[in-house]
Amino acid sequence: MSQPSPSPRLPGRNKIGQLRLVPSSEIRQSGVSIGFECLDRFMFDPEKCYDKLAACGVKWARCQTGWCRCEQEKGVYDFAWLDKIVDNLLERGIQPWFNLGYGNKLYMPDAYGEAAVGHVPLYYGDETLQAWKNYVKALAEHFSSRVTFWEIWNEANISAFWQPKEADPLEYARLIQITAPIIREAIGDARIGACTACVFDPAYTSAFAASGVAKDLDVFSYHLYRIQPELNNFYSELAALRRAFDENGGEHIKIHQGEAGYASWFPENHWMHPYVLDSQTNQAKCLLRRYLADFGAGVEFSSFFQMADMVKPYKKAYDELKKPARHGILDGDTYEPKESYYAMAHIASLFDCDTTLLPFFMRISCDKEMPKSERLLLRNPFLPAQRTPDVCLLPARRRPALLAGLGGTGCCPLPERAQHRHLQSGNRRSARRIGVLS
Repeated sequence: MSQPSPSPRLPGRNKIGQLRLVPSSEIRQSGVSIGFECLDRFMFDPEKCYDKLAACGVKWARCQTGWCRCEQEKGVYDFAWLDKIVDNLLERGIQPWFNLGYGNKLYMPDAYGEAAVGHVPLYYGDETLQAWKNYVKALAEHFSSRVTFWEIWNEANISAFWQPKEADPLEYARLIQITAPIIREAIGDARIGACTACVFDPAYTSAFAASGVAKDLDVFSYHLYRIQPELNNFYSELAALRRAFDENGGEHIKIHQGEAGYASWFPENHWMHPYVLDSQTNQAKCLLRRYLADFGAGVEFSSFFQMADMVKPYKKAYDELKKPARHGILDGDTYEPKESYYAMAHIASLFDCDTTLLPFFMRISCDKEMPKSERLLLRNPFLPAQRTPDVCLLPARRRPALLAGLGGTGCCPLPERAQHRHLQSGNRRSARRIGVLS
């Protein structure tokens, strides 16, 4: 595979070398994962991805099990499509992990879309709930020797993936309490996970943690799509999440980052479109910042969405995205690597199980490369009067040499609403100067 084009020279810095891409088969273990989702809905071609993924060193791949594709005749299961995905990944040294869902039109005829995305089997009568149990049992028995990490449902706290009723933390807990024992009966060493589309929601997460579900879980994953991965109270939210489980019998639960991404292109109706400059370079930067934020916070497992761009319409529980944002590390038309692919490969080559964690704290200042006289200063009511938003303090616990080379990721600690207000004024060039845009 061809290497990326030489990086542009940075003022005052000399290139001293380039990281080698280490294939997955040569890495014993790591917490670096990729999103291999949506194949139950044929959203990209996995055959064009396997070898490229193996070459970049990723050790885990999140796969959705697609009840709708596995059971197309009542009581008859066809796992051949999923077998092929799982076996191709395993042959290349990549461990698949399952996200279990969604609905099935055989039992939910009024569900939106052929895949019944987000439609929950709890709400369609006894036959449907029993069919869900039967499906989970058959799936767990079939993959018992190949997949041990199972996540139950996806982003149950948002309406796009929890229908036809409103998102309810106690109902999500009930779905897990029904499903987890079936998996554990078939797989004695199964690890069971749950996830939400946030780090910590005071109402939803607290009620979920207090529901008694902790005894059924081994892992809880947060999903985080943000303009700046390490800001917006990320570390304090993570501490609140940890505390919520610890106070409710969940001290044993591992915290993972299970899905987060940044597109190289956003459609105009995407919520992030007004606030970012989309490009392959910015996607790569955001990927690096995501992994460093997670690993620096002590989160050992982090997954980036996703393997390849989705280039055809994508249906959720009640609507359709005609042109989805291009989140892939491979181009969805050509399947050629983007810049983010090489960023992922470099993360994988450095952060394996042999990486030594060291206490480290760094201070990033813009003064040297962008003096205050050239930098836009905004009056920030959330900072003391004597301070200006020109310095970002980033806690980190990884190799100083790596972090020292990422000075370009420094950004100003402006509250998100202040960032949005400035961006909405249309001054995108100035916004880029203060770190809102990379």
